[in-house]
Amino acid sequence: MGDGRGKPLVLATHGSPGVGKSMFHSALARAVYDVGASEEGEWVGGRTTCPGSGCRGYKVIFGTDYVARERDAQARMLRDAVTRHLERFPESIIVVEEYDKLGCPARGMLKQMLEHGSSGTSDGNPFDRVVAFARSIFILEANAGFMDVHDASAARGRAPEGEALVALQRKLRDGLFEKWRDDRCEDREDTLKAVGAIDVFVPFVPLDRVAVKAIVHAQLERRGRVKKLRDELGRLEWDDAVLETLVDEVEFEGEYAIEGGKEVAIKKSM
Repeated sequence: MGDGRGKPLVLATHGSPGVGKSMFHSALARAVYDVGASEEGEWVGGRTTCPGSGCRGYKVIFGTDYVARERDAQARMLRDAVTRHLERFPESIIVVEEYDKLGCPARGMLKQMLEHGSSGTSDGNPFDRVVAFARSIFILEANAGFMDVHDASAARGRAPEGEALVALQRKLRDGLFEKWRDDRCEDREDTLKAVGAIDVFVPFVPLDRVAVKAIVHAQLERRGRVKKLRDELGRLEWDDAVLETLVDEVEFEGEYAIEGGKEVAIKKSM
């Protein structure tokens, strides 16, 4: 894995809650670690396989929004969570949620991970161990910029493509730079380097009725497979009217679901 340039491949995913950011990196992990359809990616021996024993290189780091007095501790926790994991699994998918809210010390630590292929062996090594970063994929997740993504989608009536997509990605990058610059963690040049370490900004567009219906269909299929593997059910069947009824239970504001796909699981279990 990695991008062959001596640094990890870094993706920044931006969008409102419930639009599939977590589903994306979960699906990526299943593909990378070959947790395939033969296992239904769900239940083997009665437990989930990814994240879990089936894809141990997949690491999701939560809880980045610390109060000011805990920022130094946050940096150490981020450092230890990533480096200890990479010691065991040098080809990993590392997800950092709410990365845009990292405090200054943690942001500086993350910047060094993203810019370099390894932690190095110098006396000034802040990682306390020698680990390789270049063979991993880092996915940085944030809700920031979701209104920019929403407006770009609403203006075209569909997901931005071509020049519109490039313009949206530039807007997300510029928005992150402005936020981090205003935080005054470092000088302007270092802020540019931190933002520049991100290879691709990936906007996750809001979900319309067609997308929500597709999610309902996929989750019903998934539930049917899991229940069959558990010997709880021979076959789960439904028609289009069932899908439409479940979609009707989801709240929309204009063309888009208010909570994205989050509400689907709740309604489906009722």
